[in-house]
Amino acid sequence: MNYEYHELANLFPLMDNSQYGDLVSDVKSNGLIESIVLHENKILDGRNRYNACNDAGVEPIFTYYEGEDALSYVISLNLNRRHLSESQRAMIGAKLANMKHGGDRKNQESNWSFDVSNKDASEKLNVGLGSIKRAKQVQKEGIEDLQKFVEAGKVSVSAASDIATLDKAEQEIVVAKGEDEILKMAKEIRAKKSEVRKAERIADIIKQTEDIKNLDINFDKSYSCIVIDPPWGYGTEYDPNGRRAANPYPEMTLEQIKDIKLPATNDCVLWLWTTHKFMRHSFDIIDTWGFRDVSILTWKKDRIGLGSWLRSQSEFCIMCVKGSPVVNLSNQSTIIEGKLREHSRKPDAFYSMVDSLCVGTKLDYFSREQRNGWDTFGNDESKF
Repeated sequence: MNYEYHELANLFPLMDNSQYGDLVSDVKSNGLIESIVLHENKILDGRNRYNACNDAGVEPIFTYYEGEDALSYVISLNLNRRHLSESQRAMIGAKLANMKHGGDRKNQESNWSFDVSNKDASEKLNVGLGSIKRAKQVQKEGIEDLQKFVEAGKVSVSAASDIATLDKAEQEIVVAKGEDEILKMAKEIRAKKSEVRKAERIADIIKQTEDIKNLDINFDKSYSCIVIDPPWGYGTEYDPNGRRAANPYPEMTLEQIKDIKLPATNDCVLWLWTTHKFMRHSFDIIDTWGFRDVSILTWKKDRIGLGSWLRSQSEFCIMCVKGSPVVNLSNQSTIIEGKLREHSRKPDAFYSMVDSLCVGTKLDYFSREQRNGWDTFGNDESKF
C-alpha cells in the first residue's frame, strides 16, 4: 500500500539530495530505526524515511499518532530535528497561515481543523511577523524556483520578497543565474525603494516644517494638566530604513523648546516626555517654564530599540507641578509597561494613568492622536 503525505507534514521541505542519499545508505545498512508515524491514514512524520525504505528495499515500520495536537507535534519534531534558518521557518509559517478551516484549501475533507493567523504562525515557528508577511508575498507573487531557493536555505526571505516584486519574466531571468544574482538584484531593488521613500519623507518633512510656521499657537484657555512630547533635535538625517535614531518629523532646537509658552493654569501638572540624551536639558527647560519636577516615570517597552552604547528599551516622562494642583494620589508605580508602536506614539496606559491622577482641563501638546476628554495641538494630532 502506498501512503500519501499528510498536509501538516508537507509544511516542511523534504531533505535535499545529498542528505537523502545518506539516509538511503543508512537504511540499507542498518534498517529502519525510527518508525513512520501515520495520522488519518497518511504519513504525518517520516516522509523521507518512507521513501528511503522503498529505495533501499527495506520493509517500512509504521505507528499511529495518538495525540490531540498533530500540528504542534509536527512543528516540534521538525524544529528540534532540523537546522532551519529563519527564512525557511518563515516560509513554513506562511504556508501554515494559509491553511484554514480544515487544512489545505484544496482538500476540505480532512477531519482536522484550525485557523492560524500570521501572528500565531510567527510564534509557533519562532520567527518575526515581518518575515511571515514577506514569505507570504514570495509564495503569492514569486515564481516556483525562487520559492525553492528560500526553502532550501540558499536565499533569505527578505531578498526573495524583493525579487518577487518583479514581473514573472524578469524573475525567471534573475533566478536562472543563481543565488549570487538574486542577492545582487535584491540589493539594487532595496536601494531604489530606499531612495524613493527618503525623497517622499523629506518632501513631507519640508511641508510639515512650513505647516508648523503657519500654526496658530494662541490658545483660548488654560489647562490644569499638560502632556508635552517635544520634537527634540537629534540633528541626524532621516533614515527611512530606521538604522539611525532620527526623527521622521521636523525637529526643534533647545532654545525653540524653551521659548514655548505653555497655556498652563496657576495650579498645573506637567508631563514632559524625554530621553536619556536630553535628560539634563529637560530640567533646564522645566525651570524656564516655571515648573518644578516631582517624579520621573519610566516607560518599559516590550522590545529593544536602537542605541549608540546600550540599546534602549525605555523612555522617560518627568512629572512636574506649578502651584498646588489637585492630584488623585494613589499607589501608582514609577514604571509603566506598554508596546512599542509607531515612532513617538506613547502607550495608552500612560494616558489612562494621567486621567486617573489629574483633574480639570487637559492638553496633549504635540499630540500624535486625538483622545476623548483632551484638547490636542500639533501638526500630527490626527496621525493615529
